[in-house]
Amino acid sequence: MIFKKNFTLVETLVVVAIFSIIVAGIGLSFVSGMKLWGRIYNGEFFSADAFLTLEKMIKELQSKVDTSFIKFEGQSQKISFPTLKGDRIIKVNYEFDSIQKVFIRKEIPLEDIIEEKEEDIEGRPIFFLDDFSLRYFYFDKDKEDYEWKESWEEEGSFLGVEIKIKVKGEEFVKKVFF
Repeated sequence: MIFKKNFTLVETLVVVAIFSIIVAGIGLSFVSGMKLWGRIYNGEFFSADAFLTLEKMIKELQSKVDTSFIKFEGQSQKISFPTLKGDRIIKVNYEFDSIQKVFIRKEIPLEDIIEEKEEDIEGRPIFFLDDFSLRYFYFDKDKEDYEWKESWEEEGSFLGVEIKIKVKGEEFVKKVFF
């Protein structure tokens, strides 16, 4: 007796249904990703470079390190702080040149800080902005209340940073708390 191995109609329909669900899930993920990229690329949020740089800046701020030899400094259009890069401590400066409307990032290795070669390192222009500003969130002991401040040069720790970026007439505000 010879037995033929064939698929039944029910087995075939089950396989087709499972395959369709998998393909639909992959397709929806792809379409969602393409829509998000299109919104970023066309400037719906703002330029892709500004978005990615802002995210990198936030990640570096969240990785900031408190050290006695590298001081945190923050003004309304400039911020400088020690952070981790891999297993090394570096100092990062972000600055907005309001005349040329360019955002500049400068990375200074710890060795150059110790040897006082900070000024020898040039910043790298990242992208062009309409405007950029920072504010610092802290607890005011005298008033016993939380407040925002335009600059930070005191000893001690602040609780957060508000970053405002304006690109192509569109403003984006991001608050990072520690």
